Amino acid sequence: MKTFKHYGIDVTRQIIETEFYKTLVKNNIPYTEPACSPDLNLYVYSVDGVNKYAVVKPLSIPDDYAEVVYITTSIPEDLDFNMLVQDVESQNNGEEPMQPKTKLKLVLDTILFQIDNEVKAFAAKADLLPDEEIISQTVIALSAYGYDRHKLMHSAHSDINADFYAKLLDAI
Repeated sequence: MKTFKHYGIDVTRQIIETEFYKTLVKNNIPYTEPACSPDLNLYVYSVDGVNKYAVVKPLSIPDDYAEVVYITTSIPEDLDFNMLVQDVESQNNGEEPMQPKTKLKLVLDTILFQIDNEVKAFAAKADLLPDEEIISQTVIALSAYGYDRHKLMHSAHSDINADFYAKLLDAI
């Protein structure tokens, strides 16, 4: 059993040789299974008044049954338990803990993915759109997400390229 950090919150990773829910049942610990992802086994339970969240992933071990269990006392900041598992596994392999994306980064990733797809479709017929057009389209899309110059200036943006951010500020 090892403890890691996911966005600053402790997460215990352990491998068990039985099904986790059976351990909860055996110890008379009531639990729920939120339907947050079809490929994710999440159990929410309480021990000594402390809420716990356990993500359970079966392991593929020939001739044996085992599960990796990730237990934390907090819902991840980005609400993404799959990312919690990915972060802990990366740390278990020697990498540094992930930092959470800012809201602005998440919005920009979505917008730029859309613009990139439009650019690829356009590129089949003509030259790529110039950078100014990409900035212009990004500013228009940001407004649909409720971003004006004031909100953009006051949004956390530590994970956004400084030059790109400056161009957005100039254009908005």
